[in-house]
Amino acid sequence: MQLQDIVGEVRKTLGEPEPNGYGTQQPGQGTWDNTQIIGYINEALGLVSHIARAEAAPATVTLNTATNSYALPADCLEDGLRKVAYNATGAMGPVPIKPLDLDQFEKLLVNPPYTIGGIMFSYYYTVWGGNILLSPYPQQNTDTLTLYYYKTLATLSAATDVPAIPARFHVALVHYAIARCQQAVEESNLYQEAWSQWQQIYVQMRNELSRKSRDRNRVRAR
Repeated sequence: MQLQDIVGEVRKTLGEPEPNGYGTQQPGQGTWDNTQIIGYINEALGLVSHIARAEAAPATVTLNTATNSYALPADCLEDGLRKVAYNATGAMGPVPIKPLDLDQFEKLLVNPPYTIGGIMFSYYYTVWGGNILLSPYPQQNTDTLTLYYYKTLATLSAATDVPAIPARFHVALVHYAIARCQQAVEESNLYQEAWSQWQQIYVQMRNELSRKSRDRNRVRAR
């Protein structure tokens, strides 16, 4: 469904008339403005992002010998970084580097085992505060990192925008928005009904998408 269709389903279920012109509520035309409903729909998409595990196009980060801290892409999920590869200038290709937890990483900074006579053997990284911390410092300003990550789902704003989840799950966004609207006016019974429908589809979506992700990872590992 397009965003305008999702909003229409929400308004129809709530018994609300459609505003004159998509996205604009005219005085006296009902309780909920379209912008409020769209906000709830995007709220639901934010929750779904963590189970959808949508793959972003690999991002390239240009390195600087003066720093070892680099911001993650703005649309990267909190736990969405899957792989980091180091592209050394003049090398044959990107080399995956090993992730460490913060404590292990800090030990390396104090007592680095990765160089002998100035020759680089391997890089390590950790993630903290929305940044990738790299050890050791980059060798050249022309070196880069390639980041493979899962992204947050794009929010919807235009009438014809379509959610980046399978179409069979679009109805979940309808139920979530209805639940939030009913919660806002303290219609507890109607809220509970819509919230239960949202949760049922959310669980179904989580199970199906996690199974798909496992199958995809098994194919890659072969």
